[in-house]
Amino acid sequence: MTNQDIYVKFHKHALTSGLMGALGAERWHTLSALALFMNDRGECFPSQDLLAEHLDIRRETVNRRIKSLCDFRWNGHPIITKEQTKHPTKQTYLQVRYLIGRESGFQFGNRAEEDSPCDADIVDRVMYM
Repeated sequence: MTNQDIYVKFHKHALTSGLMGALGAERWHTLSALALFMNDRGECFPSQDLLAEHLDIRRETVNRRIKSLCDFRWNGHPIITKEQTKHPTKQTYLQVRYLIGRESGFQFGNRAEEDSPCDADIVDRVMYM
């Protein structure tokens, strides 16, 4: 399966619950971009340079927005988490992995489901495929 085979689904509940408003435009913009890099497990590994290029903003701005997303909580749960793997001898990171939480309203999978509702009434219906 390639990244081109992954579908990102967005549930109306993120709007009706107030999540989009609480996130604000900058965090929502960044979260949406991250979601488009996700695999079917809800994880991704884009560099800040790549995100900056796609969002047409500076790398430093991406860094600030990612930190803000990591700090943000919705119903007591993180929207995204960031895991970094440090180089064993250098002061650099080998890999940064982002995970989008279930509270985000995004769903990932390898098939488009025409019959599933896009206006989930509760967050529990938002799940990884």
